[in-house]
Amino acid sequence: MTIDPLTNSATFDVMAIADGNIESPELLELIAGGTVFGYASTDKSNITITDVSNKHITVTGPATVAEGNGITYRFSLPAGVTTTSDITIALAADGASTATLADLTGMPAVKILSGQQYVDVTFNAKADMLIEADETLTLNASAATFTFSQPVSFNITDGDLAAAGISLSVAPGSVAEGGSAIVKATLTGGVTAAADITVALSRGERLPCLLPSMVHWVPSPSRRAPQKVRLRFPRIPTCSWKQQRLWRSEERRRRAFP
Repeated sequence: MTIDPLTNSATFDVMAIADGNIESPELLELIAGGTVFGYASTDKSNITITDVSNKHITVTGPATVAEGNGITYRFSLPAGVTTTSDITIALAADGASTATLADLTGMPAVKILSGQQYVDVTFNAKADMLIEADETLTLNASAATFTFSQPVSFNITDGDLAAAGISLSVAPGSVAEGGSAIVKATLTGGVTAAADITVALSRGERLPCLLPSMVHWVPSPSRRAPQKVRLRFPRIPTCSWKQQRLWRSEERRRRAFP
């Protein structure tokens, strides 16, 4: 650089190059020295170069995950932009979420490493053995001086209902008129439910009323009227009391009039 005669200054341009690196402000020190009629003079001046890289992080990932499974989200810097130091991203559950962090097996660390353009992070939904409605978990992302395209947000679908069933048991299995039995409905598969489960009961197909023939005829040694073998009438659980009374009456008639 030359100061022309009859002037007392000279200028030149310093151009800061856009390098596509996200970095802290940098200090450039310029040192000048010259001789004026044998007199040596030096001086220095500083220039601070600030980063103008695009600090917008794009968040992408699936919208749904089933319990017991995982999904992967990507946090990306703009195309052509990297970082000279690690970028740590904090995630916090949004107050409008119907799910909580407890519905995950753990909160993963989110960090874009130095020299990288993106990071992939996996979120694992916990298998909780609880039948429940689908839930939504929204995680707001933050990092100093950065903006984000959207939060991490996905639905957690229940993975326990498909394996569950309802088992009915009755104790005792036989009861006399006027008595009672306890009917128990049990969820199978080792699961519980987050809400009431209404079990509708209906009468199944009636078992057929099978009335055995209880009278056997044998000839009398004196060739008189045949004799009958006397047998006790059993109770038939599948027949009504009216049916059983009619059956007994008919059997008695048959014994009296062979």
